Amino acid sequence: MKRFISRAALALLIVGSAPLLESCTHKKEDPTPVPAAALSGQVNPAGSVATVTATNAAGVAVTATPGASGAYTFANLPLGAYTLTFAPSPGYTKPSPVSVTLAGGGTTVPVLKVTLAPPPRPR
Repeated sequence: MKRFISRAALALLIVGSAPLLESCTHKKEDPTPVPAAALSGQVNPAGSVATVTATNAAGVAVTATPGASGAYTFANLPLGAYTLTFAPSPGYTKPSPVSVTLAGGGTTVPVLKVTLAPPPRPR
């Protein structure tokens, strides 16, 4: 009788765990990839902007540093609307934010001209 109960318990354990084992073998499908592209631009003169930040409508921000030529690129951003803000280097004025829509195939922002900050007033 004990042997029958042990076998019955073992059979219940195996049958009861089958759905658990089956769920481990099926992977969920990967979510649909989000279309992305590159957003690029240039500041003039080179060195006038320390960083460029791209912020999407959801408030997610990424930052890029312009290179020696003033060019910057945000690779693989999801398509959509962005606001670009610029942190000026010392001695330059803060440029106004720029609104841009990133489309498939990439988007290039017109060259941003940055001006020198006015000299401090004598006291």
